[in-house]
Amino acid sequence: MSGIAGGLLAAPLAVRAQPPAKVRLIGTLDAADSRGWAGFRQGLNDLGWDDERRVAMEFRWNGARDDRYRELAVELIRMNVDVLVAGNWESARAAKKATNAIPIVLLAVPDPPAAGLLGDRPDRNLTGISYRPEDLATSSIEILHEIRPGLRRVALLYDPRVWASSVGRQRLEIAAARAGLSVLPLAVRERDDLETAFAALTLERPDFLIVDAVGSLAEDPGSVAQFAIKHRFPAISSSHALADAGLLMSHGPALFSMGRRAADYVNRILKGAQPVELPLDLQTKFELVINLKTAKALGLTIPPSLLQRADQVIE
Repeated sequence: MSGIAGGLLAAPLAVRAQPPAKVRLIGTLDAADSRGWAGFRQGLNDLGWDDERRVAMEFRWNGARDDRYRELAVELIRMNVDVLVAGNWESARAAKKATNAIPIVLLAVPDPPAAGLLGDRPDRNLTGISYRPEDLATSSIEILHEIRPGLRRVALLYDPRVWASSVGRQRLEIAAARAGLSVLPLAVRERDDLETAFAALTLERPDFLIVDAVGSLAEDPGSVAQFAIKHRFPAISSSHALADAGLLMSHGPALFSMGRRAADYVNRILKGAQPVELPLDLQTKFELVINLKTAKALGLTIPPSLLQRADQVIE
């Protein structure tokens, strides 16, 4: 009897002696918070990672113009994160240069091979959710043709200091040439450059304006949108925030759903999967937002077929 009693008494002590479960640490690196990160957080919660006793996140935002990605990546690595999640080309390249051991998951990072992130074979520590910029450029031009069938020339506002923006310009020019269009590139390095750019637009009068909302053009979406409305330019961007701020439309990656998909990849890695086992997920659906108030202000009629395809119509 005494032996049985001793065993029963010892069991709770053994349970109490078990070490607490390890808190998994996720490091994230991007220019700023976005709809993609909102989707990522929601995705983690839906997958059961909503308990701070199980998981913690360290967010690092570099800002639109700061260039501290390498420093921030090293900082996260020194914290012994279990996985790094990168939200743009620059942060992904910094993370990849800083570690070849910690898993890296891309969240809506376009064309990883162009950034030297992936070769012909799956990478040992990098995977994630991506899209092809050329697909986005081609489908955006198709949308512009629907609004202005006689489209011949478009202008592009971009920040040449951002490597991804310069590459995006090249992809747009290739897609435009295939569609028989010419592109007027206008560099915007500082906010004051907007006045110069729109003065050039007023002289050149292209049929449509495309805004690559990165770098300086991402700092103040409202100003960019209001410049376009003031000068009566129909404009499109891949940034949902610009359409919210008054730009005619946005057509770009479905960031919220891509963030949720990236959360699924992180979930699988935290449960033991290796990045090399998770193929790069190339998303092909882009999100279309139309600001009908701006269309009316510009005297534009949006084809009903386009309105029906829109993911959101701002009225």
